Amino acid sequence: MPNPNELAPLTVIPGALRFNTDSMKLEYYRGGPVGFGTTTQTGEWVNLTTDSPDIQTGGARGVFAGGDPGSAPSLVNVMDYINISSTGNAIDFGDLTGTRTILGACSSSTRGLFAGGFYNGVTDSNVIDYITISSTGNAQDFGDLTSGKSSVSGVSNSVRGVFGGGVNVFPTRTNFIDYLTIMSTGNAQDFGDLTNNRSFMAAMSDSHGGLGGF
Repeated sequence: MPNPNELAPLTVIPGALRFNTDSMKLEYYRGGPVGFGTTTQTGEWVNLTTDSPDIQTGGARGVFAGGDPGSAPSLVNVMDYINISSTGNAIDFGDLTGTRTILGACSSSTRGLFAGGFYNGVTDSNVIDYITISSTGNAQDFGDLTSGKSSVSGVSNSVRGVFGGGVNVFPTRTNFIDYLTIMSTGNAQDFGDLTNNRSFMAAMSDSHGGLGGF
């Protein structure tokens, strides 16, 4: 018969936590069977890992690029950055690959893209530049839009960037939509068309879709 002084086996339920004094790590219990998040039939203890956007980007950082200062030289290639979580003046980040204004922009948590824009007083650019947000320095060439466009609008999630509308040889506006994979350099590809020709659109997105309009 069972020994009344003997403790019953401890039942561990999935999601239980413990601190492993050997590895000095916090662990959680992942229940079986094999193929359902565990490598054993009975379950296993797994290190509890954490991540933060600050680890990936160096903080909540915003970057501004290009523009028209309204005096000679008429356009700039300057990029400035700010730490969004704290007030204060912008700091020099580096330079675009060329002087441009009214660019489109999008980003993932690690990489920022600046696309199109107006340069040399007569031409709409098809250039796409990229930066690593956590590291200051000059932008590098990413690839090209499907055509030269200024006043183009950008949206993105963590994987894909999309640029829509814009001016293609003033005053002609376009309904083109281009897309690209943010972490893979190369030229943009045709995504489809807006419902009509537009430029200077307000745009927003989440991880699933994007919207643009006047």
